[in-house]
Amino acid sequence: MRTFDSRAVMPLNSRLLSCAEKITKNSRIADIGTDHAYVPIYLGLNKGITHAIASDINPGPLENARQNIRKYNLENIIETRISNGLENIESSEVDEVIIAGMGGNLISEILQKSLDQNKTFKKYILQPVQYDVKLREYLCRSGFDILHENIVESDKKIYIIIEVVYTGEKYNLTDFEKFLGKNIENNIKKQKDLCYKYLNKKLKELNNQKNGAEICRNFEKYKYCEKLIKEIEILKKL
Repeated sequence: MRTFDSRAVMPLNSRLLSCAEKITKNSRIADIGTDHAYVPIYLGLNKGITHAIASDINPGPLENARQNIRKYNLENIIETRISNGLENIESSEVDEVIIAGMGGNLISEILQKSLDQNKTFKKYILQPVQYDVKLREYLCRSGFDILHENIVESDKKIYIIIEVVYTGEKYNLTDFEKFLGKNIENNIKKQKDLCYKYLNKKLKELNNQKNGAEICRNFEKYKYCEKLIKEIEILKKL
């Protein structure tokens, strides 16, 4: 049993640390698009995971990952594997899946291509760098239940971490939930200052969309933006 704190030797930024801390102790994980394998290494040192697959679509990042894995003597726990998303990951090998640092559209594509596997994985940790609205839309219409979302600031940028399970049951989200997240009110209570920054970021996105809709005379989009802007301004007053 390793007792040292890997944060001293394997520093993670706030974004990746937030993803890692959602993983269940003693689980088997797959890190899709692993790059340097920082998250599996952190989990191997800190969370007592029993096995990890650090996968990437390109051999270059995987070689970087292998070097780091050897550096921390974790070859017996973490293996590297070429995989386009989840295509080369067997459902019996993994309990929980991390897909971080990709656009929401790409994450949706990865999940869609592996729907049969989705039924066996216990949990997904998803971290879109953009198009989070598209990702939420995909999740609710494809049978993924959003358990929790939290906001994190990393390198002066705001990110969303989404924790989901596959249930097969489809449901609807309001425009408000699609744009800001399913439990934004709870996040405001817990992360007031960070949520204020997040709301400002989303307001900027909406105002840009609103201006574009006005130029294109897209009145439906314009009204959609106006409605959400008013709702966000109300939240900011909290």
